[in-house]
Amino acid sequence: MNKFIQHLFLRSLVAFACLSSRIIAYDIQHVEPPFWWTGMVGKKLQLMIHGENISDLNPEIDHKSVEIEKIHRLENKNYFFY
Repeated sequence: MNKFIQHLFLRSLVAFACLSSRIIAYDIQHVEPPFWWTGMVGKKLQLMIHGENISDLNPEIDHKSVEIEKIHRLENKNYFFY
């Protein structure tokens, strides 16, 4: 296996492990909209995240085409929007 594929596989494995531990720990139950991608015609998107005490998290994303502008927290700690 060449170095690039090894590096890509390792990064994917680490990212999956980190994401899995966060999802299990906080039990994300629902995300709206259920699908989105970079390069969409509409450049802005608001996501709703639902799960028990999910507003305790601070969402981050490491992608050059995606930026979190603002996080909206509600009185109900089981939801937040960003």
